[in-house]
Amino acid sequence: MVNSNQTAFALLPISLIGSVVNWAVLYSILKLQSFNHSFGFLSANQATVDALHSTMFLLYFCPMVLLDSTAFKSISEHCGFFILLCYEISVMTHLAISLNRFCAVWTPYKYQDIFSSRNTKILICGIWIYTSLAAFLFYEVLCNFYYDDKIRFLTFTNSEFCGYIGWYGDFLKNASIVAFVMLIDLLTIMKVRKMSKKVSANISDQAQNRISAREMRFLKQTVTQGSAFMLELLTYFFIPQYIEDKWTQSEISFTMQSSLILLALIAGACAQFSSTAQQQIVDAHNNLRSQIAKGTYTAKGTKEPSGADILKMKWDSSVATSAQNYANTCPSGHSGAAGLGENMYWSWTSGTFGDLNSFGVAASKSWEQEFQDYGWTSNTLDVATFNTGIGHATQMAWSKTGALGCGVKNCGPDPNMNNWNRLVVVCQYKAQGNYLNQPIYKTGATCSACPSPTKCESATGLCV
Repeated sequence: MVNSNQTAFALLPISLIGSVVNWAVLYSILKLQSFNHSFGFLSANQATVDALHSTMFLLYFCPMVLLDSTAFKSISEHCGFFILLCYEISVMTHLAISLNRFCAVWTPYKYQDIFSSRNTKILICGIWIYTSLAAFLFYEVLCNFYYDDKIRFLTFTNSEFCGYIGWYGDFLKNASIVAFVMLIDLLTIMKVRKMSKKVSANISDQAQNRISAREMRFLKQTVTQGSAFMLELLTYFFIPQYIEDKWTQSEISFTMQSSLILLALIAGACAQFSSTAQQQIVDAHNNLRSQIAKGTYTAKGTKEPSGADILKMKWDSSVATSAQNYANTCPSGHSGAAGLGENMYWSWTSGTFGDLNSFGVAASKSWEQEFQDYGWTSNTLDVATFNTGIGHATQMAWSKTGALGCGVKNCGPDPNMNNWNRLVVVCQYKAQGNYLNQPIYKTGATCSACPSPTKCESATGLCV
């Protein structure tokens, strides 16, 4: 009993993490408007059953063992049924999510009809009804999944028939579903790669490399998820041949499951740029401004005149908070924040984004690229100049803007883009730039018109 108590104590914080994480994920999905679609409904369903599964371990299984509760043990077959039910609904929902992604890529024009909000809700109800009836028949009526004091863990009724139920009705069934899910996801990746090749001729090598990297991350995610489900099944059905202590099996399986859940939460959590990323964003802006100030910047083959009054930008934490708060809403347009300029950047991927810190520089480079693509013929930002498509770049270069702050948010699946994951970067600027019919900067000798009380920084040619 000492060993089982020690392991129960180990499972207690793990089940607590699993419960908190999944309930938090569910709460976030329900609150975010960006998840108000079929993929969001399916994700909420999976978070629900995973949360219930973890909560059963936290509030029933661990206390039953730690307290050696006879009352809890007397209802173990019902609680065992509920634990298996939650697990099987989770597997079926995982299958539905994979089919959702598959249809979004392979049948984009029919996707909204197949996975409409109404159809998705019917599908979720169908999963609950079918799985509940099947689980009730096999795990409550014909057999039980109960706590056995001899092995100190949950197990199937010790009979030949229930052995078949455990093997064919549980392991082989769920293993087949997981294998099918992995196959569907691989077919989805194949289609995504085919789509990427069609547009590769129209994008830069850097963009092509980013797409390939995202596809590889999605492939790794697919293999990892499928392997995790499969290993969880193997842990229960095969490890017993080599590890007699069922508690050791339980700890391996539950620790693995909860760790993956925690990693998923970290990957999807609201993010802010790290201090290193903040400095990289500032540097990207100041490098552009420095080249303009020194008269060394060339836009679409034309060397631009040097700047006399260009301030050196700094990171402003209050502006960054404003930008992050707006990014957290997953916007599709500008905020119109009073007194602040604003640049926005979006990115989509069929996989996962990985480290979001890299997107601050990516956004800055994409905005600066407007100067290279369109150039600018007038240093006064009149309507004609602005309409050439250089508005993001001119805000970066606006001489009187001395502070900026940025935020980033992984917004999850975008139903308008085949359910690819969408990311948004928001940078806000103080003082606001891009005033029509005003100069982007004052031309003249470098630093010759630095506003008081700033002075020239000779290394950069900027006013500090």
